[in-house]
Amino acid sequence: MANIELQAKQQQQQQAQTHGENGNGNDGRPLEPEELRRRSTETMFDSHVMMPMDILTDNRNLYCVMPFCDGGELFDVLERRQKFPEDEARYWFKQVLNGVDTLQKAGICHRDMSLENLLTDSSGTALVIDFGMCLKVPFLEEEAHAHRMQQRMQHQYQHQQQHQQQYQHQSPQQYQNQYQNQCQADGRDDFSDFGGEATPAGPVDHRTRQRCLIRPLVACGKPYYISPEVMISRQPFDGYAIDMWALGPLLFLMVCGFPPWDQAIEEDERFHYFSGGHFRQTVQSWNLGLSEDIMDLLQRMFWKDPTQRLSLAQVRAHPWMDGPEMPPPG
Repeated sequence: MANIELQAKQQQQQQAQTHGENGNGNDGRPLEPEELRRRSTETMFDSHVMMPMDILTDNRNLYCVMPFCDGGELFDVLERRQKFPEDEARYWFKQVLNGVDTLQKAGICHRDMSLENLLTDSSGTALVIDFGMCLKVPFLEEEAHAHRMQQRMQHQYQHQQQHQQQYQHQSPQQYQNQYQNQCQADGRDDFSDFGGEATPAGPVDHRTRQRCLIRPLVACGKPYYISPEVMISRQPFDGYAIDMWALGPLLFLMVCGFPPWDQAIEEDERFHYFSGGHFRQTVQSWNLGLSEDIMDLLQRMFWKDPTQRLSLAQVRAHPWMDGPEMPPPG
């Protein structure tokens, strides 16, 4: 094993000297293993994102040495406790926000944020895990390119609207299958999570880069956490906004002990009431004992319109986040 480790470290040094970007420039695509490895070791320095402690290789295999999280999934911790007091939920939730912040700074959307994808250890630390569905968020910087992509997306929207009118009485899955079959027959690939180009969603940071929407293929994630725009699989989505949506059901589960709805579709009665501005009065009628601040925060996180949904910075600035934190018992 010592020889393998020495060889691995020598290879890592050589790779660090020669490794570069693959140069294909595709946005809105799954991260390749090499890219994910590089981002994990160089960029994801935050303690609330799972990353390798070391990477070893031999002639046939690559070994990732990961931290031992003896607390299990945060979902299991919640299941044993049924629900958390708000002060403890705040303790965990701030760590989750730190993890999502790390991903966003690295230009990544997770697409499967959930209690099941948070591992805990005996010190009360939570780590975001499972990056199998994550995407590299596309950005545009050239105005001419952005204008060309806007025209392309406008054409796609017009084509989609024609099909939505034709198949408006079908279920989302039936519509998706029918539309994709028609796209294949026409030789087009209008729906794709992977590669391709996207339309700009607006300015993101001080470098005036523009984050772009990602064209959907299928709804990824667990039903409780999937945003409405992804659930219907018909609209380009903002990768950051769908992760922020998932944090709403996640926080609700922690303080209530059950999910807010089964699926984020209008046919789901609870989703219809919650997302329609009736969250506060509905939850109050259940006598769950939630504070005014957390009900206000959740209501704002449950906006169907992703452009009106709270961003990570806005969630952090909400008054509920200023309350006391209580680590888990024992």
